[in-house]
Amino acid sequence: MAMAVLLGYVLTAIGVGFMFLGALLFFNASLMKTGNWFFIPGVLLTFGVEDTLRMCFLTKGNRRGTVAFFLGLFLITRVSALVGFLLQCYAIWLLLTGNYEGFLSTLIRLVKMLPVIGPVFDTVDDIPWVQKQLAKAGVRSYQATSSSPPTTTLYTKAFTWLKRRLLTKEGEGITS
Repeated sequence: MAMAVLLGYVLTAIGVGFMFLGALLFFNASLMKTGNWFFIPGVLLTFGVEDTLRMCFLTKGNRRGTVAFFLGLFLITRVSALVGFLLQCYAIWLLLTGNYEGFLSTLIRLVKMLPVIGPVFDTVDDIPWVQKQLAKAGVRSYQATSSSPPTTTLYTKAFTWLKRRLLTKEGEGITS
């Protein structure tokens, strides 16, 4: 069982890599198709066939995401790789934010722990619009439970400086 899950992780990672490479190389349909053919068995091996069917097809909120994903696969193979890729991204967003909100919270925590991407995502996470969208998606906020006041980040300092510069008219002072 553990070997099947490990193989599922590897296949899923290879599939995501091929899809990303296909999108990077001007939506190369062949690479994106190959990525999908690795991604789908990877998900099946990672979660198991029964859990995957229950999560994707039998849960009413996730049916729309599953149909959109397979429609995106069809569009990649037959019509347009760009449109199919965008539809698949939307489908994965629907599946991650549907009835399985704990997975998205775990994914965000994992991304924040990465060495290079983590601090960048922490900075993006401070933007009120992003916080509103994540709350709308059902992501549990773990920063709200901390009692320490938020620290001033380099992003907020730079944003404040830029705001002051934009509000001044050629050295006349702040207009508002």
